[in-house]
Amino acid sequence: MARCPFATWKPITGEVGAYLGDPFKIVHHTTEGSTASGATGTYRDNKSDPYFTVDATTIYQHIDIGVAARSLKNSPGGVQTNRDSVTQIEVVGFAGKPKSKETLKNVAKLCRWIEATHGVHKVWPNGFPKTGSTDPGGHNRNASNWDIKGGHYGHSHVPENDHWDPGYTKSEVEVIMGGSLESVGVEEGVTLLPLLSQEEVEILAHLSLITYSISSPLDEQGQGFAHLDIAWDRIISIISKATKNDDGSWQTCTASLTEQDGQTLLVATGGES
Repeated sequence: MARCPFATWKPITGEVGAYLGDPFKIVHHTTEGSTASGATGTYRDNKSDPYFTVDATTIYQHIDIGVAARSLKNSPGGVQTNRDSVTQIEVVGFAGKPKSKETLKNVAKLCRWIEATHGVHKVWPNGFPKTGSTDPGGHNRNASNWDIKGGHYGHSHVPENDHWDPGYTKSEVEVIMGGSLESVGVEEGVTLLPLLSQEEVEILAHLSLITYSISSPLDEQGQGFAHLDIAWDRIISIISKATKNDDGSWQTCTASLTEQDGQTLLVATGGES
């Protein structure tokens, strides 16, 4: 049983029983309203309590995270949803609109506590949430991932559900994940390359250029995939660096950007010259 030490305890209609499976997951929702008080009234009316409601000033906890909440649809048969070891967060805001940065910072703080308490990994097994001013469709609700892979999910990723929240943009995910974005669910055996270093260079007053260095071995097919924890629209260029092999020959590397399940990936292919 666990209550968040920095949350305001505010029970509403209660839990739905014990967990029935694992691993632990975090599901992100949006309230589709502008106030936490309006959201809690809806929970009461619908008996749809999440664990937490988060706005720019306060983190409210409604249910102890040792038992199951009730914000997800759970159809007869199929996989468990609410009771599948999932901690649900309602973010005050709208799926189709920008979220308050202060609210997102509170969500990030809460996620780090949940991750530490339940051993949740900082990964998004079904990719990052899709976004738009309206429902963009095409959401990944892979039931197998949901059933066996812990990590972060949007409501838009949950099997048996049809909502498209939270509609996070790449930059909003960056805030929530503390700048460290990971994902799984790509081809087995593919290594997601780590972001190793960052350097900021001032080129004019009030104008800086941030450069990143990425390094990792390629697989036996001479390919590698790196998830970038920077937004697509902030990338100016990618410069490949040639290195020598053990035999003294030069190795070249070509790189390009692509998207997969809402993620920005650096795709690298090696070769010798």
